[in-house]
Amino acid sequence: MTLLGNKEKIKIFVAFSYDAQDKPLTDKIIDFISKDEFGFEPYVAINHPEVAFLDAQIQKNIHKSEGIFAIFTKRFTATETNGETFMLPPPMVISETSFAMGRHYNVKKKACVGMVEDGIKINSRILGLIVLRPLRLIPFNREKILNKKGYLGKILRPYLISFKKEITNEITKKAHPYVQSNLEKIVYIYEDGTAISEITSRIIIRNANDFQGIDHIIFLNTPGKVFPLFDNMLKCMPKEKPQEFFFSSLLKRINNDEINEPFDIIERENREPQKIPFTLKIPSQYISEGGFQPSDTIDYQYAWSFPNLYRCQKSDNGKIFFDEIRAQSTYGELEKITLKLAVEKGFKFSKTPFLKKSSSTDDLATFGTEFPFDNIEKSVIYDTYSYSEDNFFGTLKAEWSPI
Repeated sequence: MTLLGNKEKIKIFVAFSYDAQDKPLTDKIIDFISKDEFGFEPYVAINHPEVAFLDAQIQKNIHKSEGIFAIFTKRFTATETNGETFMLPPPMVISETSFAMGRHYNVKKKACVGMVEDGIKINSRILGLIVLRPLRLIPFNREKILNKKGYLGKILRPYLISFKKEITNEITKKAHPYVQSNLEKIVYIYEDGTAISEITSRIIIRNANDFQGIDHIIFLNTPGKVFPLFDNMLKCMPKEKPQEFFFSSLLKRINNDEINEPFDIIERENREPQKIPFTLKIPSQYISEGGFQPSDTIDYQYAWSFPNLYRCQKSDNGKIFFDEIRAQSTYGELEKITLKLAVEKGFKFSKTPFLKKSSSTDDLATFGTEFPFDNIEKSVIYDTYSYSEDNFFGTLKAEWSPI
């Protein structure tokens, strides 16, 4: 079995059994995967020791691969509590596949496909592949692969073509240089409708060479309101209860190093009346000599104000309307999202704040049914409505209606 060294080939990690009884089968499958027509370079261990852990070379090969191909052969017989028996694959194959998917979960999408020998249930729980969604595995017959001409090509060729297309699309799509892992958005609303939005977030670097700064957009969902010049917002100092617009930012931490200094801020192109795209640039004095590395974390905050943004009473004709705020995942699934609405005493509701969710991040996202906040904390100045959710992707929206 020869490993292809062409740099243009797509590197994939192959998880499979190294048992002598499986070698004729796995050799034939890997040789087929290695055909030039598919353009794959499989990562396999030439001398695979009998180890009970994932050694450094295996982990390195998984990290460098663009996709995972697993070959689940029969190894053990298992019995359910109801007496039903079925076959299980080698634990090491499950471990390698689970490690590959879990290690890059939320950081980098790794395509994962594979083959399951007849007699093994194709089931996430039974295979222990709970982070693999969807479970895309094709069944195979051992005897037919070894002895029936054309059988392997018939079942595997279309599958590999689709697998290559998926990986190629991901590579071509150019991975974003970072992912956002945590997001907390607090919106303070004062009695006169003035609002301050305060966003606290963490990103994880995944492509350090392309990292130039943190991109964001501040946006309005209130009809008839538009932003002033961004430069004017940057010139104003933040106030506890502003009577004018402001924008401020704070680089809080890089990994474990406390910074607590402002960013360099650049307004990007394609500004709209209700949207301002901008980039938070890391000041050069806080970038180490070697630059950023994959898995570096950056904690930061930015805030902006808008005087009299929200309406404090119904329209003149008595029509009921709703104001809203939104928070959404930016690049991939968030480990945790928190949305808080701190309302000054004196601001009255005809319908108190409630939440809606969407699995989309589009401006025209469709939202589900309303549901309540987790908690309402009352203090002398504010009533604070809060909601948190783990493993969130999409848009979270709070709505309310004034008296």
